[in-house]
Amino acid sequence: GRSAQRVRELWQHRLLGGYEMNPAEALGDGFEDERRDMVVIRGIAVHGVCPHHLVPFRGFAHVAYVPGGRLHGFGRIARLVDAIGHRFTYQEWMTRDIAEALIKHGQAAGAACVIEAEQLCLLLGEDRRGDERVVTQAFAGSFEHSPQLRNEFLRAIDSRMI
Repeated sequence: GRSAQRVRELWQHRLLGGYEMNPAEALGDGFEDERRDMVVIRGIAVHGVCPHHLVPFRGFAHVAYVPGGRLHGFGRIARLVDAIGHRFTYQEWMTRDIAEALIKHGQAAGAACVIEAEQLCLLLGEDRRGDERVVTQAFAGSFEHSPQLRNEFLRAIDSRMI
């Protein structure tokens, strides 16, 4: 059958497709805009592959940035998440890499990322329960230095807000 080909394509293009993407190109140049209001995108579906156990994890990324003269399309932010996440990576690294990429490639004055994910290695482990969620967070630029900005972001991603 075609199972081997399907598995190869799944791993190559979906689970590890981020290696075919350049994070800077995924984000694009954006467009000039002098606004400095925080932009928050909640609930971006995300997955990666744990390099320790070689099993996938999946969840949602919540991303924010304070523009530093450029705005970026919401779809471009999601593509950036894919470019960074669809690789062998730890959730902790992915979270930090997304925030730092918005500063480096997006010229953001500040950036934040929170990822909540189900780790298959936890589900399959000896002490499994199956309902654990791992939450990681990273703050860069102005978010690092402003507890008020961090708290504003964390309130904005609170699921009770809607």
